[in-house]
Amino acid sequence: MLQFGDGTPVPTTKQSPGTFVKDITFDEPATYPIDVILTINGKTETFLDVDTITISDELRKITSLTATPDPSTTTAKLDWTYVGKIDNFKVTYGTSKTNLRLSVTTTQPTTTLLIAEPTLTYYAQVLPVNDRGETIGEPSDVIEIPPLKDKEPICGNGIIEQPETCDDANLRNDDGCSTICQIEIPDTEIPLPETGPEHNGATPLPVPQASTCYPEGIQISSTQVGDQYYIVWAPVPKAQ
Repeated sequence: MLQFGDGTPVPTTKQSPGTFVKDITFDEPATYPIDVILTINGKTETFLDVDTITISDELRKITSLTATPDPSTTTAKLDWTYVGKIDNFKVTYGTSKTNLRLSVTTTQPTTTLLIAEPTLTYYAQVLPVNDRGETIGEPSDVIEIPPLKDKEPICGNGIIEQPETCDDANLRNDDGCSTICQIEIPDTEIPLPETGPEHNGATPLPVPQASTCYPEGIQISSTQVGDQYYIVWAPVPKAQ
């Protein structure tokens, strides 16, 4: 038999001269002394500290981690698998892959995270820890949790984002683009000439192409209603 530290002697099976094989489960990572207890023809003799065996934290490892986002509840369910004896898991997460500032501890290989900013990408990692929160094994890879919702457009930032039809970098009406970033069509019909006169060095273009120059300014878009055209124009800055 073999005895590891203060543990109960373990019966072994002789495989070859000088070699004994037995699967043994260790509760804690440590270095264990090995005692050999031999019984031959009814006579038992014990050999103390014949050797040592070191059990390292490599036996404790998070082997996989998956995320299931739920846009309806703005949450993400995490599930993971592991090897070794692990009683506590620390889940770290955040919007920076290299700085997972948020954390939660659980005893189960699953947890649900509340995503506070659902339009952002989150990242998560699981670590095996002891009762003091110290890492005792190999953590999972850092995984990505994609945005749960599309980013809402910001009217007035100068960038046309769906469902905006224009964005002139301000929040004023009556300038061709409304305060909700929709193209404004004048109440009065403005028939366009086939070409406009040159103005401030701009080259006139045939109707109804955009960027035609008129005395009022530069055409930025046009809409046809029947046989009439409506224009949205921007004033031309005066020379300083």
